[in-house]
Amino acid sequence: MAFVSSLASLLLIYWIASTKGRLPVYTLLLTGVIFNAFSFALIMFINSLVSFEQAHRIWYLMIGSLEAESYRKVAVVGAFVLSGFVLLFLHAGKMNLMALGDENAQYLGLDVEKFRRHIFFAASLMIGATVSLSGLIGFVGLFVPHMVRLRLGSDHRLLLPASALFGAGFLVLADLLARTVLSGATYQTQLPVGVITALIGGPFFVYLVKKPSSRGMW
Repeated sequence: MAFVSSLASLLLIYWIASTKGRLPVYTLLLTGVIFNAFSFALIMFINSLVSFEQAHRIWYLMIGSLEAESYRKVAVVGAFVLSGFVLLFLHAGKMNLMALGDENAQYLGLDVEKFRRHIFFAASLMIGATVSLSGLIGFVGLFVPHMVRLRLGSDHRLLLPASALFGAGFLVLADLLARTVLSGATYQTQLPVGVITALIGGPFFVYLVKKPSSRGMW
């Protein structure tokens, strides 16, 4: 149901943000922010009606967790993620053109609006599949690609696989910290992995924004 709802959300956001066959970036971002706020309010409303145990499970999913799931679920999610990643990687060259700006990319023969829709649906498919299983684990996809970009450059043919590799490695290390940092005799508890990624990713992302050499990547 979480995955089906993510697909429904994808189509709804696309329908709201699209204007006369175009998908303006700023309109898409604003629509996503508004939809996120509305969905969060709806979740909090549902959270106030359920039992304490169910409310705790909802909160844990909102923060994000890599608790043990069946290999069948992992395989299904992996298939969706791999499909989206292959589609993005095959179009890495066109993504390099998009980085030059819409007008320049169009002058070079790229159908900007059509390609933007392809990227939107491919990325949303990957995100919807992973979030339906792990919950909301923030900041990994926000700061890891920018960190990799500073080291390896902006060529998406290298940036995409490197971001996937470093993002996965960072998430595994964050999950290790979440499982062990409060596991002593005093607390004997486990943090959601989303807490660790936010505590590390938030300050580091601010550092990237304020670093003079990183201004050009925006």
